Amino acid sequence: MRQHVIYPDCDIKFTGQVTWVGKTSIEAKMHMSQYHDGAYAPVLDATFVMVARDPENKRCDTESSFKAAFVNPLKPEGPEEEKLFQEGEANKCRRVELSTASLLKVAPTDEERKIVHSLFLNTLDTKTVSFRSRVLPPNSVWMEDAKLKGLEICHPQQRNIFNRIFGGFLMRKAYELGWANACSFG
Repeated sequence: MRQHVIYPDCDIKFTGQVTWVGKTSIEAKMHMSQYHDGAYAPVLDATFVMVARDPENKRCDTESSFKAAFVNPLKPEGPEEEKLFQEGEANKCRRVELSTASLLKVAPTDEERKIVHSLFLNTLDTKTVSFRSRVLPPNSVWMEDAKLKGLEICHPQQRNIFNRIFGGFLMRKAYELGWANACSFG
């Protein structure tokens, strides 16, 4: 899973830019590189999609749900920015396509059902053939044993003007928790 080593004693550089803007959403790309052996080498690329919400315009059905807010358009300047914008448009189309294939909307395909059933059969104990007696496949960890939790108290400096937690703060905490879990079992 992890392709690059991140050294704790070497400088890290983050760069990023907004790559695509729709009517109410923004895609941003972030690149992380680390200085090692005399040069910066890429370590991580991430793509974030943020949806603008208007805290003054609440939906009627729920008290905590806000309607979408429009964002300013992005005008790419030059071939490099145009290429990034086209990639963002392709990512948006892919997200829409994936959302229509969600398990919440469409039942698993026959092939997907066969894969899940095969995985299930590989964990059954052949001696007892019981749902309660399971065997862990090699190089595997039970999902319940791979659980880590984190608790963060949101202080005022991590909140925006609407008294909501900053998205970047949440993303950093999610990344740290995911990294700790991956290192525990990687």
